[in-house]
Amino acid sequence: MKKIKRMKLLRKNNNIENFFFKKKKKSKRYLNNYKNSKRIDFLKKIKITYCLSLKKIYIIRNKYINYDLESLLKRRIDIFLVKIQYFCTIFCSRQNISHRKVFVNDKICKYSSKILKKGDKISFKNSKKIFIFNDF
Repeated sequence: MKKIKRMKLLRKNNNIENFFFKKKKKSKRYLNNYKNSKRIDFLKKIKITYCLSLKKIYIIRNKYINYDLESLLKRRIDIFLVKIQYFCTIFCSRQNISHRKVFVNDKICKYSSKILKKGDKISFKNSKKIFIFNDF
């Protein structure tokens, strides 16, 4: 009944096209679910590419609030060593770091989660190669 009355009003004002092609608004619940699904997809992508658990990702995100999560993960030493193709996998680079074979600024790197700064020198035990970290 309401549609018929509305239709008559629209006919009087010659706005019939607007009645038929009016877009429906999406509900807030739909939008929240959409945002959550996008966030979950992003976290899954990071979890797979950087081989980190969700707990570690949340710790990193909460520790460095002002930084972009993906740029922070690219600055980790284990991921940097894979990016420059010194090691073939992230697990291999983590193992060598834990066995104390990697030096950062001529000091033994104890943790694979160390975030590099611009100008850090990376060297290796029994090797003469030295890499200098610059932002990606």
